[in-house]
Amino acid sequence: MGLESPISLFSAVLHHRPSGAHDQQVHAVMAGYAERPLAKGETLTMGGHHHTIDHVSARLLAKADAEGVAPFYLLANKTLTQDVAAGELIPLSALALEDSLLYTAWRETAL
Repeated sequence: MGLESPISLFSAVLHHRPSGAHDQQVHAVMAGYAERPLAKGETLTMGGHHHTIDHVSARLLAKADAEGVAPFYLLANKTLTQDVAAGELIPLSALALEDSLLYTAWRETAL
């Protein structure tokens, strides 16, 4: 779920072509999990070969358990708009998402 996920998403949204199925559905979400308290104003910088974000790990959730939770790759280089406690899943509401093309594409396909 590295580069493949965003490419599949963009292929489906921008080019209107399926990526594996004609009636794609979201079944799971790889969500961001705060390993330590994260502060409002902090930027979640993604880097490295393994697409890591310091002090954030990924949790695979069933779609039913992921409502309002930010997908892991959507966290990349986003600024937090509110504090997130250690041990919590990072909510979409905690991210500055205006101007995020990836968020727009994800929202159109995931909802």
